[in-house]
Amino acid sequence: MTKQSFIEQTQSDDLSPREAIMKAAEKVFGSVGFDGATTREIAREAGVNLALIHYYFGNKRTLFEATVKRRADYLNDQRRALLAQLPDRPPLEQIFESLLRPAVEIRLLPDGQYFARLVADVASRTDEQSRALTSAAFDPIAREFSDRIAAVYPLAGHAKAVRAYMFAISVSISLMANTGREASLAGAGPMAEDFELDAVISDAVAFVTAGAHAILTKTAGQTVKI
Repeated sequence: MTKQSFIEQTQSDDLSPREAIMKAAEKVFGSVGFDGATTREIAREAGVNLALIHYYFGNKRTLFEATVKRRADYLNDQRRALLAQLPDRPPLEQIFESLLRPAVEIRLLPDGQYFARLVADVASRTDEQSRALTSAAFDPIAREFSDRIAAVYPLAGHAKAVRAYMFAISVSISLMANTGREASLAGAGPMAEDFELDAVISDAVAFVTAGAHAILTKTAGQTVKI
């Protein structure tokens, strides 16, 4: 799904009741978390009767999972499209740019900050339901990236590639959440994201690539130019 089509699908004034519920659910869940949200508040935000939530989704948990998966599918599509443009064994930084750029850009989408909070919340939980949701939403794309990293460093072993990916995804979640802490610590006002976007991505890619290279060559005795 392209960025434009996703915006049109989720921001149209003529949303179907189901889409209106999911848009409202993303805002409410992203604002107060799963435990703090109520289906009554989501119905109020969506401008629909509470019964429609139960009709379309059954319960709050099912609605929450559908809400996470909808935006996760979009994020995965963006990452997969960038990954598909790369050669078989690209420079490592190109792989990580394919991973990180969509995460940074999603916070610029309408209501993107709510999804960022959802992902950060779900990914940090260790309960069985959260782990199952994270696996369902992100394991396929995670394997694709891990395989591409492993192909660049074939002597390092797949476990090392997975570890490098996991460290990179932690940076991805932090960037996507965009809490404003970086600007606060730097003593600056809120960043103009349309101006800083490429700088943030470039710095993140450089940071993650250097760390991943260190991990992937640490025990393999392998020197790979990146």
